[in-house]
Amino acid sequence: MNKIIVDQENIRIDKFISQKLNLSRTMVQEYIEKRLIKINNVILTKANKIVKQGDVIEIGNAQEDKFENFEIEKQNIKFYQNLYITIIYEDENIICLNKPVINVNKVGKQPSLFEYLLFIGKKPYLVHRLDKQTTGCLVVAKNYKTAYKISNLFKERKVKKKYFAIVEGRLKDNVIIEAPIYHTKNPLKKQVVSFGKEAKTIIKIEKYLNIENIQCLGEISFKKPIKDLTLLDIEIVTGRTHQIRVHLSNLGFPIVGDTKYGSSIDINNGQYFLLHSYFISFELDGKDYSFKSLPQWAQL
Repeated sequence: MNKIIVDQENIRIDKFISQKLNLSRTMVQEYIEKRLIKINNVILTKANKIVKQGDVIEIGNAQEDKFENFEIEKQNIKFYQNLYITIIYEDENIICLNKPVINVNKVGKQPSLFEYLLFIGKKPYLVHRLDKQTTGCLVVAKNYKTAYKISNLFKERKVKKKYFAIVEGRLKDNVIIEAPIYHTKNPLKKQVVSFGKEAKTIIKIEKYLNIENIQCLGEISFKKPIKDLTLLDIEIVTGRTHQIRVHLSNLGFPIVGDTKYGSSIDINNGQYFLLHSYFISFELDGKDYSFKSLPQWAQL
C-alpha cells in the first residue's frame, strides 16, 4: 500500500494522483474502478472528489496488479518479436532506452513501449513521456519507489533534458522562448496564450541544412516548396505537453514532419518528425545519471 499526503488545496483527486505519480487519468480511473484507492481510510468511488491539504490517500498495489493481469494484444506479438530497442543503461532501479517511433503508454490496441517492455520480461513504471513520433533517450523506473522519486525530480525541474530538432526555415539567432501554453478545445493540441501554463525553451542554432540533406530519411512529400532548414539544439526548462513543438511552430519554424503544428513536409505519411531526445541527466539517491543518444540526422 502506497501512501500520499495531499499538499494542495481544492484539487480533484484524479488530477492530484495523476500529477503526483505521473499516471494518466485513465489509469487512475482504472484503479478507482478496482477499488484500489482509499482517501482517509474510505474506498474512493468517484474520480471527481475534491481533496484538501492533509488528506491521506492510499493506493494499493495497482501497478503490480496491472502487471499480473495484463494481456499483450495478440496482433502486436509479431511486431514485438521483430522490434529491437537499444537499452542505453540498466540497473536494479532504472532503464534508459533509445525510444523509436512508438507510443509510450498503451493507446487502444496499438503497439506501445509499455507493452513491449512487458513482452521482454520487464516491469515498467512509466515516469517519462515522449510523443509517439519523438525518438531518443527515455527513462523508465523498475519499481514504485524509484518511480515516485523520479516523478518528483521531473516536477521539481531537477532533470536536464536536451533535444535535437530540424525545423523549416533559416533561424537567424539563438533564442529563449518564454510563452505560456494552454489546451485548445482539441485536447491533443496546444497553443500559446497569455493565460496558459508557464513554459520556457532554450534554442541554439547548430547548423543550416537544405532539403537534399534529409531526402535519405524516408518517403517525403511537400505541401509547398521548402528550401532552407535549421538544425537546433534545444533545452527545455519546463516540461509541458508538446512544448517544443508548440514553441517552434509559434515562432514560425515548425519541426520537419510535424504536420499537426504546421510543417509543410510529410515524412512516411505523418509517422515521423525530426525531434529527438539526445541528452538527459539527473541526480538520484546520491548518484549522478547522464545519458546520451544521437540520431542519424543530427550528424548531417
